[in-house]
Amino acid sequence: MVTGARALSLMDDLVAIPQREKGGSIALERLDYQASWAVSLVLMLHGKSDDYAIAFEFHDDIVVLNGSALPMKARFYQVKTRTSGNWTVKRLTQRYKRREGSEKIPSILAKMYDNRVKFGDAVEVLGFVSNQPCEFIEHTKCPCTFDEGESVKTDALKKAMAAEVSTFAAGDIDLFEYHLSDLPLGRPGTMLRGLIVQFLETQLGIPDCPSSAFVVVILEHARERSKHMGSVTNFQDLMRAKALTRVQVQEMLDETKRRHQSRPKWSTVANDLTGISPV
Repeated sequence: MVTGARALSLMDDLVAIPQREKGGSIALERLDYQASWAVSLVLMLHGKSDDYAIAFEFHDDIVVLNGSALPMKARFYQVKTRTSGNWTVKRLTQRYKRREGSEKIPSILAKMYDNRVKFGDAVEVLGFVSNQPCEFIEHTKCPCTFDEGESVKTDALKKAMAAEVSTFAAGDIDLFEYHLSDLPLGRPGTMLRGLIVQFLETQLGIPDCPSSAFVVVILEHARERSKHMGSVTNFQDLMRAKALTRVQVQEMLDETKRRHQSRPKWSTVANDLTGISPV
């Protein structure tokens, strides 16, 4: 009974609690990168046996739920790209003044932590994703918690967070994860296609399985859900309009396999062609 109550609480809270900001127009380059990284995350999750649902541009860039029916846990990811330069404690915790007035907007990490404030213990991870490394975290450790970085810099980060957010506790730093993305900034789909080819071979057992249709369909699903700005009034709306689920991905895989198996073998086509006289 407690488990069911927790699941219902998270489902209700995701829809009822106002989002921090309504995403407006999203730059095409950012949208492509964000969607590509999300799809790479889908490939990883689908390789496991657990259920999942990934929501796009809802409370954060990407939200991973541990189920599409009765989720109890959520992982929130913020995707930030840079053409150059490492991420530093200052960049992650810096606050800028609003265009009008003297009030400062929350820092990047404070915005991420806002999901912890809203959803409490249901939050498993607050993930920061970037194509550029973090100055105080060894890149070979990624993905890892911020607390695995250089202690001096991590302590400075904790201090800055505590000064900005009164509810932040030192132990909350373990919620923050750094994900260093391998996807290139200019053409993330190029590397993603290679990952999908490997994924299809593993999932379907078909070497050199044509991947073009699968790539187009799954990326379009991710983009469309990112761009959907309509109102979401219940959890079912959320799953339908903003999320990609395990069931949906499996349906894509099954259709890919069906189409591949329905293609005639070249040996059969060649035999048919041998009997045709040249014009």
